[in-house]
Amino acid sequence: MQEKIPNQIRPRANEIVTTAELVSVEHKDNKVIDKDEQMLSFDEYQTVLAVGSVVRDIKRGDVICINPNRFAIRQKQKSRIKAAVEGYEDVIVGYKLPIIETGIGNVLLITDGDIKYIVEDGFCEFIDIETKCNCEKEDCNTFSPYMPTLEDIKNDFANETV
Repeated sequence: MQEKIPNQIRPRANEIVTTAELVSVEHKDNKVIDKDEQMLSFDEYQTVLAVGSVVRDIKRGDVICINPNRFAIRQKQKSRIKAAVEGYEDVIVGYKLPIIETGIGNVLLITDGDIKYIVEDGFCEFIDIETKCNCEKEDCNTFSPYMPTLEDIKNDFANETV
């Protein structure tokens, strides 16, 4: 029997269909990062393709951040640290994502509860930890790891008008 693949799917009630984009991550082997061997992993940021009839505040085209903990496969393992107290700890051994193969490619079928937040106004590009946001928007109010130097604070204070 031949496997049937739908061209498109329409989500029900509180379900959402998103892209299933992959990103490459460096493979760690024995705590050493092997830059030659890249692994593919799902990106936590996906684009919404369709929403169910009950979903509010999320629309087609929105970029969302998926909560990976909702799809974690956990396993009890012996713990050396917690051995005196509990003896076991929950360890994430993998992730099981609801991937559906369609005519337009692989998509994710998630619920509105699987979403951490909606990305508003795109992403900023950070050069490194010592620099400001590089998105070239005058009123950019995104979180930035930039910490002002004493000289920056003095300049800002000198430029303030009373």
